[in-house]
Amino acid sequence: MLASEATAKAAVADIEVREVDRIVVLGQKEPQAIFEIMAHKGELTAVQAELRACFADALAAYRAKQWEAARRGFEAALGVVPDDGPSGTLLKRLDALQAANLAEDWDGAWHMDQK
Repeated sequence: MLASEATAKAAVADIEVREVDRIVVLGQKEPQAIFEIMAHKGELTAVQAELRACFADALAAYRAKQWEAARRGFEAALGVVPDDGPSGTLLKRLDALQAANLAEDWDGAWHMDQK
């Protein structure tokens, strides 16, 4: 389940989240952070905590255009949870950015082309 930054902040006392992306929704110009709701507050499993830590490091590298560090981090997250959707998605985005030679001009947010 995904939540906006405003929702995640409003519920911070009750839920554990991880930021999964920064997107620009079709028709808008400003990026918005989106979060995955992972568990009730204080109820993360050890695996969830490890996934969140690996993913956070990879996401920071991704936004800093440290492509190989990001790739290693998302692969590490998939090593913790092999079917983690956000890690798989961002690995595909890395491939797309690099294949289209967009990596250097990229602004750190994924621009949606449909709703």
